Amino acid sequence: MANFWRAAGLGYDELRNSQALAWILDRFGDHGQGSAILERLVELAGRQQPIAVTPETVRRVDYSTRTESQPLGDRESRVDIEIESPRFLIFIEVKVRAPETSDQLKRYVELARQKAAGRPSVVVFLTPDGRLPVDGKLHGTIIPLSWRQVSNILTAYVSGERADSFSGRIFLQFAAHARTLAR
Repeated sequence: MANFWRAAGLGYDELRNSQALAWILDRFGDHGQGSAILERLVELAGRQQPIAVTPETVRRVDYSTRTESQPLGDRESRVDIEIESPRFLIFIEVKVRAPETSDQLKRYVELARQKAAGRPSVVVFLTPDGRLPVDGKLHGTIIPLSWRQVSNILTAYVSGERADSFSGRIFLQFAAHARTLAR
C-alpha cells in the first residue's frame, strides 16, 4: 500500500519526523483534528508518571507548536518539538537513530522549568524503544515514550469512522511509519 510519509522521504531523518509529528500534534494543523492527538499523548504520559498537564487542559487552551526551538535563546539547546500555551509547556526530544547526548535532557528540564515560569512543564523523551534517560537522576522527571506508543495512539484514535477520512488515512500511514522507527 502506498504511504505518503514514505514517499515524502521521512525515513530515519530526525528533523523530518519531528516536523511531521509536530504537525499531527498541532491543534491548528490543517489535518482538522485539533488537539485530539496531543490530548492522547498527554494522557499516556500521565499514566507513566504524574504530570500537571491534563488532556482537559490541552483541549481548553490554544497552544503553539514549534520545531527546532531554542528556548530562551539558548543556542546550545535545540528542542525538537516545543508546545506552549499560557497554561503549560511541553518539550519533546525526538530520537530516531541518534544516541542521547551528554547533558542534553538535563538542560531541557532546566530550560523547561525556566521558560515555564511557574506553569506546569513536561519533557518527553521519544525514542525507538521508549528507553529511560542515561542519567538516572532524570528518571521520574523525563517521560520516556516509544514510537510504537505514538503509533498506537494514532491507530486507536483513527479506528472506526475516522479511518475513511483523508486525515484518518494520513494518520494511519504515519502510524505505520512510526512502527518502522520502533524497536
